[in-house]
Amino acid sequence: MINYTERISLLMEDVVSRVPTLSFIDMSKVLVFARGGRTHAEGAYATCHCISLPSSEPGYYFWRDRKSGKLTRRSEWFVTKSPVVTIGTAPIDYMISFALPRFCDQQLSKTRKQIHYSGGPNWIAKLDTIIQTSCSTRSPS
Repeated sequence: MINYTERISLLMEDVVSRVPTLSFIDMSKVLVFARGGRTHAEGAYATCHCISLPSSEPGYYFWRDRKSGKLTRRSEWFVTKSPVVTIGTAPIDYMISFALPRFCDQQLSKTRKQIHYSGGPNWIAKLDTIIQTSCSTRSPS
């Protein structure tokens, strides 16, 4: 059986090392994992979750009822925080998940990617997903 998490992580490390535009990505701070996904379901083949956002300053937040538009709640000290995720002692900044078997079952002809890779083999769709998901990690400002 193929260990997709390991193989995709190694491929992403190789791409990051070869593509200067992506060289800012530190793969030691990226957790790649698989999640269940039905073959014929709609939605993303992979997602990138940033968990390294700084905490926000306290702020005022209002919630309004969708039907009436009336104010329903208010919090004067709402502070956003990201969870702290570590593997051993190493901090993780991004979590990238791949929906299996959906990711593996991608067909270029059945995606919007076909306009960019006309007549290409199906593995191009999978590689495109990996590159696009890698690019979801933000470059430092």
